[in-house]
Amino acid sequence: MTFDKARSTAYNRDKKQILTCVFGAEVMRMDEQKERYKEYIDRLCLMDDTFFNVCMDGYIAGMACILRIILALPELIVERVTVQETTETLYGRGVRFDAFVRAGKRRMNVEVQRDERGAQPERARFNSSMMDARELQKGEVVKELPETYVIFIMEKDVFGKGLPIYHVRRMIEETGEPFGDRTHIIYVNGEIQDETPLGRLMHDFFCQDAETMYYEELKQRAGFFKNEERGRVQMCKIMDEIRQAGFEHGMERDRLESLRTIMQTMKLSEEEAMNALLIPLEKRAKYKALLAQ
Repeated sequence: MTFDKARSTAYNRDKKQILTCVFGAEVMRMDEQKERYKEYIDRLCLMDDTFFNVCMDGYIAGMACILRIILALPELIVERVTVQETTETLYGRGVRFDAFVRAGKRRMNVEVQRDERGAQPERARFNSSMMDARELQKGEVVKELPETYVIFIMEKDVFGKGLPIYHVRRMIEETGEPFGDRTHIIYVNGEIQDETPLGRLMHDFFCQDAETMYYEELKQRAGFFKNEERGRVQMCKIMDEIRQAGFEHGMERDRLESLRTIMQTMKLSEEEAMNALLIPLEKRAKYKALLAQ
């Protein structure tokens, strides 16, 4: 064998070994990521807004089940459900609804919140006003505004009164009579999971195991995304999109926000969230310091 031929053979052999190592490592990384996603999916419940949005997107039967119980309207007919719908004002300020529902002449905004800061009175007021703004078309009179509901399903009892549900409506102070503007703000207390229909619904919202849910509409939907291959593949794709979004933003503030979002929605530790977003080890101390601010 000539020297040049031997060198070429060695080069090709080394190249093949390098490629095998690179692609082998990539496959291992992808397998590890897939296993990590599976662990996260197993821990998700309807109180995690990512999972809630996935389950409720276009799912009329599930949303009807939820609203009929919360509103005590067993005959309520839900016509349309959209998630993560954004509405903006003329000045560019916008709101993104977890779920927006049409039901006859009623409009509902349903939000799941683990953090009470996301359900402050001002937030409820803003969401309610944005619903009015999106519904009243040019040339229409205000009397044509639909009846609106802003519904916060909360992890904790935000008012601390031990009640399962709180209804907020405007009233005339001097007479105690309802103002009658057909706007409703409702807070559901997720801590009460008793044997009432609402208590059982809250139980289902916190279930990580779909098989232990009471309501069939919710059990089937959550079970599809948690236990069936097609559903889990969809969830993995969504989670991968969340991870990719963190890379594509690139800016420190965006990545920090992605960390906070994934920690809140999936109940992850700082380290687990950084693993999910594949943040390099050398940058983690900096992000931990920023998260602590």
